[in-house]
Amino acid sequence: MKPSHLLPVLCALMTPGTEAAVYINDAVILDYPPFGQSFTLSQSPNGFVLVEINKLSNAFQFEFVYRGIAGFYGLFSVTSGEELSYLNASSKPTLGGFGAGNTLTIGSGQNAYIGYWSQRTGKLASPTMEANDIFGWAKVSVSGGELVVTESASSDGGIIVGTQTVPEPSGPVLLGIGLTPFLLGRRRK
Repeated sequence: MKPSHLLPVLCALMTPGTEAAVYINDAVILDYPPFGQSFTLSQSPNGFVLVEINKLSNAFQFEFVYRGIAGFYGLFSVTSGEELSYLNASSKPTLGGFGAGNTLTIGSGQNAYIGYWSQRTGKLASPTMEANDIFGWAKVSVSGGELVVTESASSDGGIIVGTQTVPEPSGPVLLGIGLTPFLLGRRRK
């Protein structure tokens, strides 16, 4: 193998130089008239998510009701340590979004994770999830009978739930990208 053919392979195995921005503590639950208590995102470009939260008759059961503002989004039931990205978000159990109203039950002294997807460009005509959209998580608990966010993080393209870590591109995909110029170069002979 020529040294010039080795360069794309080595570059493909290295971590890309540009990392996605991570937004820390951007999810909040606050009173938002006329909806009452609402889950929203406070940092740009995420700020068009708004989900109304209703406390049900069970003191630790909360209903999420979609409220559209400027783009499409979704809420998911997730667990700490799992990846939330374009590749797997649509397979997660839905908590709210696109008109869905679903519930979260959380006991006193417990925590739960809410995953969210927010359309990056705010394309009102298309609810399609894309790879560079914003994916994030919020750790919630009950305080004074109300649902509160204790910490959160989001990033363009994906994030590991419970951390501020962006998922790494998979090795086989990067290797394939790196080998493509080498294989094309061999065919020319």
